Amino acid sequence: MKIRSAIAAIIALILMLVAWASAQVVQPRPVQPPVVLAGADIGFRVEGQKGDAVTGTLVVRVDGKWIDAQLAGRGTLKLSAR
Repeated sequence: MKIRSAIAAIIALILMLVAWASAQVVQPRPVQPPVVLAGADIGFRVEGQKGDAVTGTLVVRVDGKWIDAQLAGRGTLKLSAR
């Protein structure tokens, strides 16, 4: 019986390791060189691909150079009790 328990524990451990490895997050594939999809003064710099989705950064053109844009949030909105 001890041998069967040991074999069952080893099989369970192997199955847990396989499940853990398959659940890991897919790393984005980088695009070289980064491509900017743009209008006149605003664009999106494609920096990689994660599965079927494209990853990147919102950029704006200032003096002919593309720089990263930071969006200003509205902050916390207070809810009224009315």
